[in-house]
Formats: sequence, C-alpha cells, structure tokens
Amino acid sequence: MLPLLWLAFPFGAACCFGDVPTPVFPSREASSVQEDSPKMSFAIVKITRTLVYDEHPLDGGGLPEIDLDTLRVVLDYDMRGQDSRPLVRTYTIKVAVPSDRPCSWDVNLGDDYSLLLITRGFTGDTKSIKIDGRVKSNYQLQLEEGKPPMGPNSFGFSVQAVGERSAIQVMNDEAPGRIFREFDETVIEAVTDRPPDLPTVGIDETEDVQQRRWSEWTVIRKRGLQ
Repeated sequence: MLPLLWLAFPFGAACCFGDVPTPVFPSREASSVQEDSPKMSFAIVKITRTLVYDEHPLDGGGLPEIDLDTLRVVLDYDMRGQDSRPLVRTYTIKVAVPSDRPCSWDVNLGDDYSLLLITRGFTGDTKSIKIDGRVKSNYQLQLEEGKPPMGPNSFGFSVQAVGERSAIQVMNDEAPGRIFREFDETVIEAVTDRPPDLPTVGIDETEDVQQRRWSEWTVIRKRGLQ
C-alpha cells in the first residue's frame, strides 16, 4: 500500500502548508519515459477533489477522513438531521499527461473552485509510474478573523501503478463551531501510446511559461462554502 500522506520537501514530494514557493522542476531529461518503454506516451490520470464545510461539527458523526484500507474519503453524517449536515462538494477531472513534454491544465471545476496542474513528463512502467508534476487549487482558507490565511497547498505525485489509488488531505482549517477539509484522490487509470479524446485538454507550453503560470495563479480567500 502506498503512503497515505507525504511530507513537503523538494518538488515531487507531497503536501506543502502555508505559502507555497514556485516549484523547481528537474530537467526534462529526468522526466522522459525510459527508452525501454517507447509506447508509454500518455498517462490517464483521474483526480477527485472533495470539499467539506461543517457548521455543526458537534452534532454527531466522525470527522471526514481517509479510509486507510480503501484510500477513499469517508463521510459519516447519517445520524444527523438534514439541517445540520455539512456542505459537501465533489469535483472530478481526467487528464492525459504526456511523457515527453511540459503540459498544463488551468481548469474551473465548478462554482468558484479551480485546479492548476503542471506536469513535465513521467517515468516508469505500468507497475511503477512517477509523474513529474504538481497540482494546487485556488482556495485559501481563513475561517476565523485574525488568523493567518491557509493555502492554497500544493503537492506532487506519488509513485503509483496503473489502477492504484493515492489519497491525501490537502488542507484543513478550524474555527469555533466550524471546520473545513479539502481532500484529493488520484488514480492513474491507464497508459496509452495515443492521445485519448478527453473533454479537458492540456496546454503544451515552455517550462518558463509554466513557471510563470504557477507563480501568478490567482487565489480566492474563503470563509466557507456558501
């Protein structure tokens, strides 16, 4: 089983808390597909984001968490009345990460929630794929006045086999009587030698443009999900 959470160190490690510096990417040579895997051209990656905003955390049910066996987000609010249940939003995006060039996705997933995904290829085979990339949302949390804002937090991809799932709590904030959680679940669904027909198409751009896009990403400060 893959590690559930990763610590934020260099680019390619996982979650970073607070203000996130512009990532430093390895050279493109380090991001190309191995020569013995010439047909590995696109990794099909499905990313699911779950946001939970709870104004009644003392009304019963456990806190939202990631199940260690299934690596899925678990919500336990069946015992609550309809008026005290949290607001939950789930967003999904599927992208085709090319193995041999930089590619970016700047996508609104609904409401005012957006993701920025930047990749520079991937290495390995179907049993062990490492995507050279990072992802972050546009949400910055500040549930309580006077507290410093949190996020947006970014993370890199773990090494995964095709069909294997990874999950991480990206961001959380708490104030008296309120909590907010942001989760990410990522699955590499397939590797193909032809670009698939997906509704969300990446942007082929230079590494310098990617770096600028990352550093100039616009964030939204949130006090909830209303």
